[in-house]
Amino acid sequence: MRRRVVEEGIRLGPDQSRTFRVAPEVILQVGNARAAHVTVDGVEYGALGKKPEAATWLIRQGEQPRDIS
Repeated sequence: MRRRVVEEGIRLGPDQSRTFRVAPEVILQVGNARAAHVTVDGVEYGALGKKPEAATWLIRQGEQPRDIS
């Protein structure tokens, strides 16, 4: 399956957010997993990590985000 890059190189400040509409899945690569908070279909999952390190996450509709780093 070929993957399409939706956006890259985004830097957000502490009070900023970004909304993406994707189906059926998205791979999210972040530089600071502790600072990246995710909400999927209205369900808040909070920070993607406990440490300020790079991580890659698979997010599918109807599922909890999964670390695939």
